[in-house]
Amino acid sequence: MNKRTLSITGIVCGGLLTLSPLWGLLLTVLNMSHAFAILGKTGVSDPRHVALAVGDSLMATTIGILLCPVGLLVLALSIYFLTRKTDPTPPPLPESRT
Repeated sequence: MNKRTLSITGIVCGGLLTLSPLWGLLLTVLNMSHAFAILGKTGVSDPRHVALAVGDSLMATTIGILLCPVGLLVLALSIYFLTRKTDPTPPPLPESRT
């Protein structure tokens, strides 16, 4: 795998990880709707199931927020290595005048 392919893969992965708070928010909304569905079925007689669903929602949000800085770091490093100029030959030595 060459450096360009690795950098582009890093940009894609970093971009997806940067969007992780949105993925966490999506999972939070889905888990909360599940919690309210449980609450509608059982009522308030058994709050344990509702608490578990709310806990899952909070865990999804936390993971999404924690992955965002990792995604930003991967994205920044990948862009840096993709745009970095590498010159394989050293500059020529100046000619001496005598």
